[in-house]
Amino acid sequence: MKVFGENIRNARSYRALSQNELSENSGISRSSLSMLENNEIDIYFETAKRLAESLNISFPQLFSRNFSNGNIAAYTEDDFLFIFSQNAKSLLKKQNKLQTYLYASTTLSPSTISEIFNQKVNPKLSSLNQIADALGTTISELIIRKEE
Repeated sequence: MKVFGENIRNARSYRALSQNELSENSGISRSSLSMLENNEIDIYFETAKRLAESLNISFPQLFSRNFSNGNIAAYTEDDFLFIFSQNAKSLLKKQNKLQTYLYASTTLSPSTISEIFNQKVNPKLSSLNQIADALGTTISELIIRKEE
């Protein structure tokens, strides 16, 4: 989550926006933005998408450890939670693991994991991060649409 907060700060700086301006554009309080940039709070998935859209930055790129101000892609709308779910399920299958593996490898309840995989909830980023960590990958990799 530290990477996400740092990338929000970097993208905001790249776009020459103050926290107040980003707050006005995104509808997220300036104090929440400050805490997010300093890795002091967790936010919901849809809030993170709203930030990416407000910054006109690729949503997956905001989670990337390789974020670069010189190579920023524009925001494109997609069903990122669906993509996350499909990629996580595919990775479980490739690793010969069942969904129950995630129950034991995270602090998430079986119902929470099921709700995330069925897109029935607006999860906190920390929940998605736990799933990604358990699968040995990153949120950034799991929200990128894979070629069929």
